[in-house]
Amino acid sequence: MNDKGNRAFYLRSRFEKEHNEDKVNNPSHYTLGKIEVFDFIKAWDLSFAEGNVVKYVVRAPHKGKHLEDLKKARWYIDQLIKEQEGK
Repeated sequence: MNDKGNRAFYLRSRFEKEHNEDKVNNPSHYTLGKIEVFDFIKAWDLSFAEGNVVKYVVRAPHKGKHLEDLKKARWYIDQLIKEQEGK
């Protein structure tokens, strides 16, 4: 398949995925790897703030709001640091 054919296949696959996905229970940016972020957070028994750091960093490149999600992760990291400094 040539580059034009590959591009058409990619665009068609992406369109079908975006329009057929379950955006509530199984959005595409939740299941990019072998384990969902939620399952990782539970398995490691992370706190709410720690889990949000992981969630925002891992999903950021795949949601279209990369910088915004990294800033959200930083906000939670800052809260965790303040908590540790207060001990």
